[in-house]
Amino acid sequence: MSGEETQINKFLTKKIVKEGVGNTPQNLQEVFFHYILKDQNQNFLSGTDMNHFVVTIGQNQTHWYIEEALKVMKIGERSELIIKNPEFIKEATEDEKNKFELENFEDQQQLFMEIEIVRFGQLKNNNWDLTHVQRIEKANELKLKGNEQIKAQSYKEAQQFYTEALQIVRNDNCQELKNSLLNNLSLAYLKLKEYQACIQTCKQALEFQNRNIKIYYRLGCAYMFNQDYQDAKNQFNIALKYDPDNNDVKKELENLKIVEKKNIQKQQAQFSKMFK
Repeated sequence: MSGEETQINKFLTKKIVKEGVGNTPQNLQEVFFHYILKDQNQNFLSGTDMNHFVVTIGQNQTHWYIEEALKVMKIGERSELIIKNPEFIKEATEDEKNKFELENFEDQQQLFMEIEIVRFGQLKNNNWDLTHVQRIEKANELKLKGNEQIKAQSYKEAQQFYTEALQIVRNDNCQELKNSLLNNLSLAYLKLKEYQACIQTCKQALEFQNRNIKIYYRLGCAYMFNQDYQDAKNQFNIALKYDPDNNDVKKELENLKIVEKKNIQKQQAQFSKMFK
């Protein structure tokens, strides 16, 4: 509603001068807008009076106060903003002060801005629209979500997050991140009892980290559960070569002997029945 004042956060207040229409912008959507920024004495600092300015929501392409305002504005809306300097707010934490860009503030206690949205543009949710840095950031976000799902024992959701992250950075030079994603993905597949997928993921991971004990351990377990006992034994032995005192590997190697013995006994029993 025109004239309505909204406190977006403790540093930013928005007052609608002209109402807009439709919805607010989505994350990763382009927003075209005009703005005029003034200091606490209403002196002009900067602005886009003639040519519009464009940013993509969620990509930190502009000052924090502009993006926070755009997130809650509609097409055609014109609003007045009051931006308070965190340095002059007693309850502001050091993290909040450090987070916000203050190069326009200097010794200003507050700034004033008039901002108007012209239109919305493309939704930049295609990975090819992202820069290398943005793809890395997105993959890391998905990795963290996957880690949360692992903790919650939601292994299918975790597998989906890790797979999507690997797809995003498949052509990027970020081997350390890829290694971490492959490690986590192998765990998700093992927990899901998708042993063939686990085997393939472990093999891929070992191409760049051939001394990773966890990968050999998971690969051995996947082979064992897939009844490929000799391959399982080989992987456990490689793990012990690099870490002779690893109790988890030793335990699974002993377990492998028991499983293999039971399988042989089962086969012998089935074979003997054929000649009765």
